[in-house]
Amino acid sequence: MKTTSLVKALLLTALGLTFPNLALTQNPPARTYQPGPWQPVARVDTSRPIQILIFNNTDILLDYDLTSNIEPSPRRLIPGETATLKGFTIPAYILVNRSISASESVPINLKYEVKVDENNVVKLTVTKVSDAEPGYSTFNLNKEGAIYIY
Repeated sequence: MKTTSLVKALLLTALGLTFPNLALTQNPPARTYQPGPWQPVARVDTSRPIQILIFNNTDILLDYDLTSNIEPSPRRLIPGETATLKGFTIPAYILVNRSISASESVPINLKYEVKVDENNVVKLTVTKVSDAEPGYSTFNLNKEGAIYIY
C-alpha cells in the first residue's frame, strides 16, 4: 500500500517537472507591460499618420473635443454620424460626453469601444449603457502610442 502511494507521488512529481506550465509560454505580453489593472486597450504606431474616427452609436447628441483644441469647442456629433480627427498633436486627450441642454438633467453613461486597423486608423465607437454600469468620458493617446479610456 505504501509502495503504491510512493510510486504515484513520484510519477506525479516527474510529470509536473516534465510538462512545464504552458501558461507561462503563451503569448508573452508587450515589452512595456506592467502588471496591474491599468493597461492600454489598444496601440497605434506614432511614427505613422494617425486618424481617429468617432462613431456616435447612440440615439443622443454628443459633444466631443480635443483638450488641446484651439478651434471653437466642443463640436457636435449627431446620432449615427461619424467624426474624423487628424493632424493633432500627441499626447491627445479627447473628451466625449452627452450634449446637455438646460431642460435635460438625466445622466447618461457612455461606453467606448476602441479598435485600431492596419492603416493606423483608430475607430472609437460610443454607445449608451445602463445607469448601473460605469461609463467613460475620456480617450487618451499617449506619446508611446498606448490608448487608454476612462
